[in-house]
Amino acid sequence: MALIINTSIGTSKGITDEGYVRIESFEFRKNLGYLRVFPVLYMNSGSAESASYEEYDDQRPDAANEELKAKNDNILEIYKFAVTESVTRTRDFSRTYLVSESVDIMVPDPSNPGSEITQSNIDYRNETVTGSEDYQVNLISTNPISEVSIYDFAYPLLKAKLEESFGEGNVING
Repeated sequence: MALIINTSIGTSKGITDEGYVRIESFEFRKNLGYLRVFPVLYMNSGSAESASYEEYDDQRPDAANEELKAKNDNILEIYKFAVTESVTRTRDFSRTYLVSESVDIMVPDPSNPGSEITQSNIDYRNETVTGSEDYQVNLISTNPISEVSIYDFAYPLLKAKLEESFGEGNVING
């Protein structure tokens, strides 16, 4: 799995129009509700393949991998994504509003003493409204990750972030 940036980008190794971005590692903090993704940019898929090893050897230095990695200012070393799910909850409320109402009152007629005329006034008062309402809250949940592989969860999120920098359609699944 990887993402290919199919537009010309400048890197620390030169210009490429087939930048190859692969997630090298993850950090999942269940209690804090986030997944940190550590992507690496290679000049192309061949460079990424050369940086991969088939056999495990805990004595192998990482120097060869560092020589093949490229850097671009628009590709961060770490991306952090929330691992949550949206839940609808209900809460009771009591709110006070200032309301106005037009009222007619009888007042003495200044041009005709002893008689009254109708005058409109605005009456202001506080009115309390109570009820219940639904609202959305994001809760920490491992469900988004447990339902698919961690790669299937992370690559679409990383792709969306890269498309913000390189433009929609310029980042494709590789």
